[in-house]
Amino acid sequence: MPQVDHQTRPRRQYRKWRKVGRRRARRQQAAIARQAIPLVTTTEKPENAEHAKQRKIWEAKERAYDQIVKHKKALEAAKMAAIAKEPSAETFGQAQAALDGQKRTDEKASGEMCPLYASTGACRYGAVCPRVHAIPTSPTRTLMLPNMYSGLPYKFSDEDLEDTLERDEQDIAEHLATWTRTLLDKLRQYGDVERFIVCKNRAPHLQGSVYVQYRNTPESVNARDAMHGIWYDHKTTLCEFIPDLDWSKAICEDKRAALGESGAMAVLVGFLKSVCDQFKDQNASPAMQTLDDVEQTLRAIGNLCFDHDDNRRRLLDADGVRPIVDVARNRESRIARAACGSLLNASMSCDEAQNSLVECDGIKVLLEVEQPEIQHIVVNCLSNVMDTESGSQNVASNELYRPMWRKFLAYGEADSEDLVDEAQELSALMVLLVQECGAKLEIRNQILTGTLLNEIMQTAEENPWRRLIDVEGGESAKDIAQNIIKIIGCVLEDQDIEDLQRERSYLVETIFRWLQDESFAGRTDLPICAAVTLGNISRNDRASSRLVYEHEIHRLAINKLEGTEDIGLQHALLGLLRNLSLAESNKPLLAQEHAVKVAIPYLQSRKDMLQPIQASAIGLIKNCCRRNIISARDFLTADDDGMDGLTLLIELANRTEEKALKVEGYRTVSIVIKTVWENDPVETLPLRQRLMEERVVRAMMQLVIVMDHPLPQNEGILALSLLLVENDREGAFSPNEIREWLRVNAQLTEKLEATVKDDKSPKEVRSNARQLLQLYT
Repeated sequence: MPQVDHQTRPRRQYRKWRKVGRRRARRQQAAIARQAIPLVTTTEKPENAEHAKQRKIWEAKERAYDQIVKHKKALEAAKMAAIAKEPSAETFGQAQAALDGQKRTDEKASGEMCPLYASTGACRYGAVCPRVHAIPTSPTRTLMLPNMYSGLPYKFSDEDLEDTLERDEQDIAEHLATWTRTLLDKLRQYGDVERFIVCKNRAPHLQGSVYVQYRNTPESVNARDAMHGIWYDHKTTLCEFIPDLDWSKAICEDKRAALGESGAMAVLVGFLKSVCDQFKDQNASPAMQTLDDVEQTLRAIGNLCFDHDDNRRRLLDADGVRPIVDVARNRESRIARAACGSLLNASMSCDEAQNSLVECDGIKVLLEVEQPEIQHIVVNCLSNVMDTESGSQNVASNELYRPMWRKFLAYGEADSEDLVDEAQELSALMVLLVQECGAKLEIRNQILTGTLLNEIMQTAEENPWRRLIDVEGGESAKDIAQNIIKIIGCVLEDQDIEDLQRERSYLVETIFRWLQDESFAGRTDLPICAAVTLGNISRNDRASSRLVYEHEIHRLAINKLEGTEDIGLQHALLGLLRNLSLAESNKPLLAQEHAVKVAIPYLQSRKDMLQPIQASAIGLIKNCCRRNIISARDFLTADDDGMDGLTLLIELANRTEEKALKVEGYRTVSIVIKTVWENDPVETLPLRQRLMEERVVRAMMQLVIVMDHPLPQNEGILALSLLLVENDREGAFSPNEIREWLRVNAQLTEKLEATVKDDKSPKEVRSNARQLLQLYT
């Protein structure tokens, strides 16, 4: 609040004295006019010397001020008279167009964007601006009410005083605060206001303009429809959509920097520290004036810290994060909103502020904030700190994953659909904690040792967000279901199925029930969750073997893969089969079920838009064909439609631009070559004939040339060597022909010679490269 100079006090007393005297005189004159009472001369207290002195001084100042105003009015009148003699606006516009019209036309045609409009949503040149204004063609979240606030005039007419008096800065600030609070309350009727700004820029196109940004577009549309064209504050309002602005560029930077340098941050933090004891108790009820002061203080801190690293540093130097966290405990919605907003702005892209927030138990406090209307701020603030190592360690050490899950469930239990986006963001944070962070193993153990995993699986089965999947904006609901699947899969990753059956038989039974999908017809999220979870468990060879030999999970997965059209379920089932095929003991049973034949159709060109699925299919074929001639035969033998895996895989590897997919395709062919050559030459003669073709040889040459990693490069070298040492057989290409293809490829020779000379390459790879050179040169 601005301080009042002590010199203004006598002036106010003088005004009060004049006001009392005029009112008394008016009453007496009115009585005389009505002849109701005679004129009575009242006996007044004698004016003391100090008052008389001040009265004379201020009477002199009032006369001087009146002379200044009179002089200003004369200057304005002279200026208006001069303007009246100038050419009209139309004439002036025509003259200017004649001078630079061609230039404006060329600039307009060039499509140069107007930087003024791009940064503030308004331009001082208006419609005649030579640059392009990117006016939104559809509703946005941000509205602008041009020149909405007229301000309180420096001089005003008071009906009681019937005189013209000055208003000081305190009166103007109080008027602005009242006007702002009234308009903001009205705008909040139409939605959740994320940002509200009254522009103090004195430029005519910006002065008094109001910017308001809602949380989503439907809310801004409702506000625009309600506010546009109404009579408000003695004027007709205009309300228009503008592009969603970069507020860091729109808000003037110099004033915030100056405020920070002036020591304002330390003063604000000092005030918070003086009152924060009243807010540590959630049920505390501080005085209304204290609440107002705290709210404005928090807003000031948030504005100073927004995209301003220096002011964030000043906040940290003043130890200002802790009192903000203490204040955020209060159940008063506006206080919690202002506190969370300050923490959000302070911790945005600032590691020190994020660590300070964690040290002050900020994560726990944020999880305790219950007001629905500020949950989006809470989740964004949590997102800032969860990316740090200290944030994940804090969740693990304080066992905060369960409170986080409770908060997530509260979003689903709410009747309002507005919290679905917050639920999606919070579920993504929980996935991050169990999937990537440094404390993921500790958090997983906490989930496993208690009852939380049962609650998570029960939530996956009930899924309170399913009702929103088929409505507009249902993508967030779909993401929530996928995130729950990821959480369960990560927690059970590398777990032994035997231990789970012994200690948590309910979990295993539930997973198998989901995959069989007997009780949940029409739902794919539960089978996907079961497939992903079993796929993670099967990374352990022992658990993988038990799943195949005891539960025959491979047969169930193959049957379900052949009968589903759901892309997500296809991806999950192929991933499960690929992990099952990693264990050497599982390959005979997978070969008996012809798992390779199930994967081959996903190599067709019509599946190219599903590269993750194609990658899983290639991985399954590669694992199954390694040292298993039955699967290799399935891969090389054409089906009834004339489609064989070799042709489809080489075509896929040749046409794809994804290097990883290309290399894995070529590696799979090299593994098939090695598997065929390890078996009896007579029995595998038809398979060898299929592999001794030019397209296969060129694929192996590409594997050697493209790859820098020694393992796949060595696989290509070995495959070419095996093709070269094959004896001449009827119907097959001659090794001499293959030798000629290799000899004319200069890139292959150059790469092999470089490998032989490279001391960093493994000794085995250099030896194999030298031997291949000797075979064809």
